[in-house]
Amino acid sequence: MKKVLVLQFARFGDLVQTKRLILSLEQKYEVHLCTDSFFADIVAMVYPNVITHYLPVHGYASPNFSELASLFTTLQNENFEYIYNLNFSPLNFAVTELFPQHKIVGYWKNSQNEYMDSWTELNFRLIKAREYSFNLADFWAGYAENLYPAHLVNPIAEAKGDALGVVLSGREARRSLSGKQLVDIIQLYYKKTNAQQIYLFGTGLERSMGDDIISALPTSLQEKTINYAGRTSFETLAVHLNNCCHLLSPDTGTMHLAAHLGIPITAFFFASAWLFETGPYGEGHTVYQMAPPCAPCVEAVPCPKELICQKPFELKEFLRYALTEKQEHLPSYLRKYTSSFDSLGLYWNCLTENDNDTQLRDALRKNIAGLLGCEFPLTSPEEHLQMKRFFSMRDYIQTPYKGLINEHK
Repeated sequence: MKKVLVLQFARFGDLVQTKRLILSLEQKYEVHLCTDSFFADIVAMVYPNVITHYLPVHGYASPNFSELASLFTTLQNENFEYIYNLNFSPLNFAVTELFPQHKIVGYWKNSQNEYMDSWTELNFRLIKAREYSFNLADFWAGYAENLYPAHLVNPIAEAKGDALGVVLSGREARRSLSGKQLVDIIQLYYKKTNAQQIYLFGTGLERSMGDDIISALPTSLQEKTINYAGRTSFETLAVHLNNCCHLLSPDTGTMHLAAHLGIPITAFFFASAWLFETGPYGEGHTVYQMAPPCAPCVEAVPCPKELICQKPFELKEFLRYALTEKQEHLPSYLRKYTSSFDSLGLYWNCLTENDNDTQLRDALRKNIAGLLGCEFPLTSPEEHLQMKRFFSMRDYIQTPYKGLINEHK
């Protein structure tokens, strides 16, 4: 069997979101994965059939250069058919230089210049209008020659235990609910899901936040709440998630691991996180998406709007809406979505009827699916004109994209 190599050196959540690509490749190839050694436990859980190669990327003061040289020699000797480079980073570029350029899919470097193939370049064009973007897992899967069925990637979400799981914080404070907001939301979902326990998840940096939340909960809930922040490995995190009936989370790696396990998720996405790009992958999940006129934004840039996307979750109207789902209680700019699938991949159904981009987004998805050979893009004349905003004639001439993986040979 021919061999391929996947390079994924990004964060925990990105590693889990690579799942559809790896499942797609496993239909034809022996799949090797080169990633951060910090994630060895995650790889063992999510990718039991891949052959792994680890690099010390995060949390290491200095690499062992003899070990690196041995790894690089091993990779070069494997004679991979293709190398799928998923990250635009100096480390990824350095590893790709071990291989002939015509075997690189995604990003590569030539004479100090950085390049990308047609599928990657198209995605970069699309994400300039992020409100019409599609899931990262489906983008990466698009590199494969035969797409693995999207609805089979992760289990349909269903309760596994009786605990309400709560992820305390995301990578950025602007992507997370405050402790005060969580206290009210935890109480609401504890009743709504008929949970019997509450598990708080996070890193050691969030442990004090978890303690404060427990102190603010009613006494009857304090004794039922366990603060696991900073006290879990990836392996024990998965064990605890499998005891959950539901998970509350911002856009986090824990959320993606829960989706892999099939745990029902209610996620909270603010202006800098977009559910169309990184929402939980699977059927049966819910996302509350804040979409003020300034969204989507970049969290690294200071907010000139005083974080208006955080405000609705401080209002009692949100709690009333979450409980009753009556439109008169819906806070401004808040949308509610549930997950399903279409011919391209993960699809989000808006339940609040305030997403004015649905028609254009659906037309865009049909065109992308057509480029991947999944669906013929039957769009109206008006939609076809709008598609010129995203696509060039070159995109249609060079379909299907699967045939372009050697285009820079």
